Amino acid sequence: MCYPQAGDLLVALQDNVATVTLNRPQRRNAVTLAMWNGLAELFERFAKDGAVRAVILTGAGEHFCAGADISEFATVRNSAESGHAYDHAVDVCSDAILHLPKPTIAAIRGFCIGGGSGLALACDFRFAAPSAIFAITAAKLSIVYGMRFPLRRAIGHLCHHRGQAQHRLRHAPRLLGEACAGVQGPLDRGQAALRGRAIDAELPAIPSRRLRL
Repeated sequence: MCYPQAGDLLVALQDNVATVTLNRPQRRNAVTLAMWNGLAELFERFAKDGAVRAVILTGAGEHFCAGADISEFATVRNSAESGHAYDHAVDVCSDAILHLPKPTIAAIRGFCIGGGSGLALACDFRFAAPSAIFAITAAKLSIVYGMRFPLRRAIGHLCHHRGQAQHRLRHAPRLLGEACAGVQGPLDRGQAALRGRAIDAELPAIPSRRLRL
């Protein structure tokens, strides 16, 4: 299959590992509506592509993803109907990543905020550089994301009881590096491809299995 080599989403395929790069470094890789839709399409294609056995999701430049691109909200979320359509697009994207029957790795550095955290949480594995910063800042505006299962799973890593979970969601503290929910360990972006290839080599039954932490 042919994958995009230019634009806001880049795909590089090497040794059966597809690396998807959010390519808007000038906007800290903030995700547009077109990108939400594009990511969903890509991961649906990965599911059908026998040449892809594992996927790495990362960001260009110094950041993973600063969340949704709110600069376009006046156009793409300017009514209740368009707002629901936008939320649906985000959920479809998250579900496409979450249900991909192949291992997925989020290679994170810099900002991993809001919708960026949602993308990371939808992956099976998260490896973060020391510079990584995680937060669900929209919680301060009483905005709740539709990251149903991944968010609950991650909060479970962080919190021992419901009160702690509510505190984190309401007050939206920033977490650094491995303090984030479900981060498997420190990693620089160059090592991510090595991890992906190692997972591919160690798990010959990847196409028929779903890995969960």
